[in-house]
Amino acid sequence: MLDEHLIEDSEQIKFLLDNNIYSSTSLKRILFEEYWLKIIKNDTVLYVSDIAKSIEIPPEKISDKSTLTVKTNQVNFTADYDVIFRFHVKNYDDGTNIILGISMDNSIKQNQKKLATIFLITLLIISALFYYLINFLLKPLVNISLTLRRLSQEKFSIGFIQESNDEIGFLIESINLTFEKLRNHFTYQKDFLSIMSHELKTPLAVIKNHIESAIEREDIPLVMKQKFSNDLEQISKLNQFIHRLMLLTRLEDKTIIPKNIRFNLSELSQELCQFFTDLADSQNKIFTSEISNQIFVIGDRELLYRAIFNIVDNAIKYTSEGKEIQFILKRTGSKAAVLQIKDQGAGISEDVIMTAESSMFAKSIYDKDGIKNGIGMRLIIAILNLHTLQYKIESTHSGSIFNIFFKS
Repeated sequence: MLDEHLIEDSEQIKFLLDNNIYSSTSLKRILFEEYWLKIIKNDTVLYVSDIAKSIEIPPEKISDKSTLTVKTNQVNFTADYDVIFRFHVKNYDDGTNIILGISMDNSIKQNQKKLATIFLITLLIISALFYYLINFLLKPLVNISLTLRRLSQEKFSIGFIQESNDEIGFLIESINLTFEKLRNHFTYQKDFLSIMSHELKTPLAVIKNHIESAIEREDIPLVMKQKFSNDLEQISKLNQFIHRLMLLTRLEDKTIIPKNIRFNLSELSQELCQFFTDLADSQNKIFTSEISNQIFVIGDRELLYRAIFNIVDNAIKYTSEGKEIQFILKRTGSKAAVLQIKDQGAGISEDVIMTAESSMFAKSIYDKDGIKNGIGMRLIIAILNLHTLQYKIESTHSGSIFNIFFKS
């Protein structure tokens, strides 16, 4: 195989000579520096490669298909290696003689490879030292950055350890003082919401009983009974609000332990769709569903039911008459599924989504019924986060798509 390679290269060199496109540059481009090459025509030397100049081999020792071993100290190498050459000699009728040899083991480049290896090792050592130095200097700032990322979930219950009295130590001390104030604020907010929720339940129950009793009385005019019925509806909404607020507070404080059981998500979806189909029809809206069978997931069925219920309820609430709401549950792999709720409403603004993901309340949403609090959106996200479920909200002015990604 090596002899065939040498023969082909010899023919290529002869072709360059015959077509007057021969030059030292062209030969080097084709043959590189590893070839031992001499070109002689009518006893005149036309070309000698660099390696042939460094390694003088008597012509009588060279013959076609011969193998020679040459010491590298002849080529001014620092180490002593054996370089083994394979030769091809070709004599042409026009008096051209081409003597071409190539190193069989590339040992002539071993010193160059050693230098390259030493350079790479040195570069790696310098890089490692540089990385260690940078890591040592920036470690406090990295710790601050990582801790700050956890703050929204930990409600500022974490802090920094002050390890020095320099500028970074002073920065950590200042941040810890700020965190202490924020912790007090969140504690006050949590206690206030908890107390308010519990204290409101009793008077609301009393008012509800009085109104129900008044409605049952025969001496109360029909007009007043209708007003009382409207009041009961508002009390019911307020009770739902309080219940959501208490549940959200418990979710935020992580005092709820989800009942992680394996259940049929397809059946849960069927139950929801049966209810919302009737609700959408009563409001002259179109509700369609596409549910794949036998999709099982692990989680708290009651909490996930509530989260999905709120998503669909909002989709129907903010979709105009004659518009469509789609409920899609499909597999995306052997152990993965996605739930999509699509609507043709006005969309959810990005700042509302960001606020719901990062604080206790989302920004208020206004509609014809007045101010709608943002607890519903926050409650949905809190339940999904409790189950470590990935979600994605895509929203434009022509509608929204809420995606929940499940793993079975």
